[in-house]
Amino acid sequence: MPTETRKIQFTADEIRAALIHYALRTEMRLPKEGIDKVRFAKDGANVTFIYARSQDGEKREVIFTEQQVGAAILLYCHTRGFPMPRSAEKVVKNEGDGTSMFIRLVHTES
Repeated sequence: MPTETRKIQFTADEIRAALIHYALRTEMRLPKEGIDKVRFAKDGANVTFIYARSQDGEKREVIFTEQQVGAAILLYCHTRGFPMPRSAEKVVKNEGDGTSMFIRLVHTES
């Protein structure tokens, strides 16, 4: 059976936008301060927002898990009309200053 593999790459700005949109849609609370930096884990696909210090001097971070990053990417693709096969295996991985989604679809014979 033929197998189709796709790789979609997302920049840091796209991942930031996708995660903010995901947080708003899932009613996840994010700090009010501006995002100072987006950090990509070297292993896996966790993404951390590092916020500017608050008025009380506290530095805040929000860590998005691999599952949350994957869900955010799927939502991002859906809202922009990217075709995304439901039955495909999807894996996210950080690569440099961005994240990629690998999509593997096994075509079955009819």
